[in-house]
Amino acid sequence: MNELVIALVVRTRKPFYRSRTGNLLLGSSACVIMLALVGLTLAYVLVVELAKNSFYGRAENANR
Repeated sequence: MNELVIALVVRTRKPFYRSRTGNLLLGSSACVIMLALVGLTLAYVLVVELAKNSFYGRAENANR
C-alpha cells in the first residue's frame, strides 16, 4: 500500500495536494487498497481460527 501512496506523490512536480489525481489512477489505487485490506483481514481470521483450534485441541486432550 505504501507504493500506491508514493506513486500518487511522485506522479507530478507539484506538491501532491495541489495536483488533482486522475479518476482512473485514484479509483484503481482505492480498489487495490481495499483488496489488500480484505486479504489481510481474511488472513488474520484464518490464523486466529488455526490458533484457536490448536489451543482448544490441546485443552481437550489435557482434560482426557
